[in-house]
Amino acid sequence: MIDAKNRQVEAYLDNLDRLQDRFLAIREIILITAPQLDENIKWKDCWTYSQSKKNLIQTVLGKDKISLIIQNGAALENIDGWLEGDDQRTRTVRVLSDDLMTRHSPKSWQPT
Repeated sequence: MIDAKNRQVEAYLDNLDRLQDRFLAIREIILITAPQLDENIKWKDCWTYSQSKKNLIQTVLGKDKISLIIQNGAALENIDGWLEGDDQRTRTVRVLSDDLMTRHSPKSWQPT
């Protein structure tokens, strides 16, 4: 597990019970891909990944899924078809299973 940069995040990770493996895998992909991002908790079960205090990704833990809300996601090419939404700026990725990294994500996201 990648160490947290602040105590609030660390405490949340220590007490995470549902979707723990899935959440930790997604968190690791984000932080390995973009280690310069700051990680914070906006409110219970809602994390933000930001740079220069500008939110880039918001992660929300649901009952049985994790949603990644990607700011400016509308500018991304939706090659694999997993970006959802028609908002002018944002797109959402819903992670419904633990095998995202092996079956559904681009190979470039997989840790080496």
